[in-house]
This record gives sequence, C-alpha cells and structure tokens, in this order.
Amino acid sequence: MMGTQFVRLELKVAVSLIDIASHSFSPERRKQLLKDARRSYDTVLQVLPLLSVTGRDREEITGKLCEVRGRLEQFGISVPISVWELRDTG
Repeated sequence: MMGTQFVRLELKVAVSLIDIASHSFSPERRKQLLKDARRSYDTVLQVLPLLSVTGRDREEITGKLCEVRGRLEQFGISVPISVWELRDTG
C-alpha cells in the first residue's frame, strides 16, 4: 500500500511540474521543470517492478503513466512506452 501511495504521489508531482512548465515564459525554467517531471516518471518506472499492483490501482497508475508520457511528448521530450503500459494494452 505504501508503495502505491509513493507512485501516485510521484505521478502527481510529474503532472504538476508539467502544468507549471506549460505556463512558464522562461525557456530555461520550462526545460528544468520538464526534466524534473521526466525524473519523476523514470522513478515510477524503477519502483513499479518492485510492487504488486492490481485492479483499480493498476488502471489508475497506468492511466497516469500514459498521461505523463503523452504530455512530455507534446513538449518534444521522447519518452519510450513502458513495459507496464504495454501489458495493459493487451
């Protein structure tokens, strides 16, 4: 349970950083915010294999992973699809 809370929080941080970056007028600030969001995404991908997540938790986390990846890609940041997401696309 503690692990999934950490993952949720880390994904929430990533989304918040992307939100802030999308309103930043400073290219340097935007770049740093997006780098930090990517770091949060990568951290989640490192932690997920250590957890046993099923059901609704898995759906929620997978959805947020897809959201973060998609939003980073909108800024031109290449983020490979995770094995976690591939498992859920069937």
